[in-house]
Amino acid sequence: MKLEELFKKICDKSFWSDQNTLFFKGSNYPFLFINNLFKTLEEKNIIPTPFKNLIINSTDKIQVSGSLQQSFLGETTFYWLGEYKFKKTDKTKIKLIDFLLTYNGPNFAAIYINEEKLPAKTLKQIKSKSLQDKSLIELKEQIDFEDFKSMALFFGKNINEKKLKIASQIFKNTKTIPLDAAISLMNYLELISVKMADSFYNYISSTLIQDNPSLTNLAEYFFAKNPEAFFSLWSKIYQDYPEMFWVAFWSEQIWKAHYVVKYLKQKNFTAARSLSFRLPYSFINKDWKKAELPSLQGCYKFLYSYDFALKTGSTFCALDLFYLNYFTNNFTQKV
Repeated sequence: MKLEELFKKICDKSFWSDQNTLFFKGSNYPFLFINNLFKTLEEKNIIPTPFKNLIINSTDKIQVSGSLQQSFLGETTFYWLGEYKFKKTDKTKIKLIDFLLTYNGPNFAAIYINEEKLPAKTLKQIKSKSLQDKSLIELKEQIDFEDFKSMALFFGKNINEKKLKIASQIFKNTKTIPLDAAISLMNYLELISVKMADSFYNYISSTLIQDNPSLTNLAEYFFAKNPEAFFSLWSKIYQDYPEMFWVAFWSEQIWKAHYVVKYLKQKNFTAARSLSFRLPYSFINKDWKKAELPSLQGCYKFLYSYDFALKTGSTFCALDLFYLNYFTNNFTQKV
């Protein structure tokens, strides 16, 4: 389904009166897109009742079903249940999906299901129900430029023709990009000055679409604490990008890494996965165990100071100092 069709469908208030349960389906949970979608639906008063998160993977299943079946003084709630991860042996989760398939209120519920992990029988039931009430929304993993324009318009972003031209150049080179990358691109374009739009093309395209394996490899060596491989690659590519790019690149990588480590230590795998986009696979798979939260906090604090210095004064050898402190474990942060 094209995004324009999706937005038209869910903006029709009659759509919301036809069912109490809404299923989003795809292969990769688009955390940023879903957040923006429901925020916009709330702002436009399209959702028929107050919105509330009831994340299913961090809430007791009995509490979920109990909340859905209760209302206070006749007031109803729209519950977003988040992404639901399945294992074929998890009968409790299958029972909850069976409950949602026959749920008729008094509240409303929406959930994201991964089509690759969903049992075939359950998926067939969901599709069968959708044929009757159109309660299944299939999200594409990648979107094109036309989808991007529809998304920016629906979310009410202030993106003029000059900024759209930057987006069109990016899509011309890549054809499609992931939903969450498109959200980040949309936010970048809204924030940058029109006068600086042309100079931001290389920065935005390199930051959002890491089709250059060198950047992925560089981050992989960084988090693996492999200075020999890191500096060998760094010496070959560091001049390809300006200082501003490196500050933004490492700030994003470290910010994401910090929260992924935090959530993985808490065994909150859903939250960790939602923030792992564009981190190296080796970090998510094993190297996160080598990272310490105080060290990552120290890294981010240094980059914050570096960014301020870059905009106001000298940054002589700042990147060299950053790498030296990191690989010699000198970053600390008092909390």
